[in-house]
Amino acid sequence: MADTRRTLARLGESHLVVERSAGRYVLHDLLLEYAGELDLDHAGVEDMNARSAASRLV
Repeated sequence: MADTRRTLARLGESHLVVERSAGRYVLHDLLLEYAGELDLDHAGVEDMNARSAASRLV
């Protein structure tokens, strides 16, 4: 558990993750967007259509 906390602290210091609430971390918005773009580059057309539909639901 201590290793995880240290890793999260280092990621936070590098602005790669953000602690939204106590003990709850998310990827930084720009990193999350970039990951989504990379995923779309590698996804098939059917997968992109499904993701597009799912994003409209959120």
